[in-house]
Amino acid sequence: MAQPSAGGESMELEADEVIAATGFQSRLGDLPALGLRTFSHYRLPAQTPFWESATLPGVYFAGTLTQGALGIRKHGIPSASASLHGFRYNARILARRVAEAHFGIRVPTRTLRAADAIPYLLSELTRAPELWLQRSYLARVLSADPERGIVDEGVLPLHHFIDSHDADGVAVTIELNAEGDSYPAVYVRRGGTLSEHLLSAGRLLDYETDAHAKELATALAPLAIGLAPT
Repeated sequence: MAQPSAGGESMELEADEVIAATGFQSRLGDLPALGLRTFSHYRLPAQTPFWESATLPGVYFAGTLTQGALGIRKHGIPSASASLHGFRYNARILARRVAEAHFGIRVPTRTLRAADAIPYLLSELTRAPELWLQRSYLARVLSADPERGIVDEGVLPLHHFIDSHDADGVAVTIELNAEGDSYPAVYVRRGGTLSEHLLSAGRLLDYETDAHAKELATALAPLAIGLAPT
């Protein structure tokens, strides 16, 4: 089999079998006839942030089809949901969502001491694979509940946190700008108002520093329950 190389010269390769990978199109069956809205040349179902059909409630999608939930596409950068290293984390969140919404199974949450909130969030920003592999798409979320205190809501779609009007809280994620630089981002919701705070980028990608702790404490100041260390 002759194939041009990067330098333009011909390169001969011997192979017993050749597989031509020309892309994919999931078989959606009769779902479009039932009202399923699609886009991208009818390949992808339009979805909510939790990968539920935007027009057929109760119909969910997993695997590569989760790229149909676009997220916020900050700087125009898409999610990694078309790849295994991305949609594997979507699947965990989806399983929890279906269990809670359709079977009444509540996944236990935990509360944090105020003194532990900032170190916990910085450790997630530094090491959590969900945040690094699904940048600007998945986020670690804490809610500030007047009765329970600081509740770890788990990893959730960032788009859901930004668009919802739930309890006061914070979502942290790793973002990627158009130049390819990664940096931590903090979204704080207080009284229905959302604010965005960008933390300093670290050359070693280590955000468990005193400087980042001070920046995060400043970002969290508007919350009703102080999340700063005591």
